[in-house]
Parts: sequence; structure tokens; C-alpha cells
Amino acid sequence: MLRYFLSLLNYEEYATVLERERIGIYELPYVSERKLQSLGIPYGPCARIIYEAQQYFISLLTLKSTGIDV
Repeated sequence: MLRYFLSLLNYEEYATVLERERIGIYELPYVSERKLQSLGIPYGPCARIIYEAQQYFISLLTLKSTGIDV
């Protein structure tokens, strides 16, 4: 799921780095830009990856709260 998410953002080249650190789609919203930068991901992609992950997570929580199983 992480690779698919990153491919939607055209950042699939960072998947290996995140997988090596055991950062998946559900961990991404909690990771700081500083941490991603320390893994070698430039600031621009860091900011977008984290923002989009947080938005995705919020949408999942919203669906769950309305009774939709995700």
C-alpha cells in the first residue's frame, strides 16, 4: 500500500528507504519532516508526503466514524 501511495505522488523512489525503516502508510502521518530528511528525502517531497499521508489518514478515520469498514 505504501508503494502505491508514493506512486500516486510520483515519489516511488523513496519506498525502499521507508520500508527499510519500517515506515508504512499508517506510520507516515506520525513521522516528522526532519526524520524523513535524515533518511535522505529532500524537504519538498517530505512536506508533500507527510501532508498527503495525514489527509489520507483523516479520510480513513472519517469513513470509519460513519460506519464504513476500511
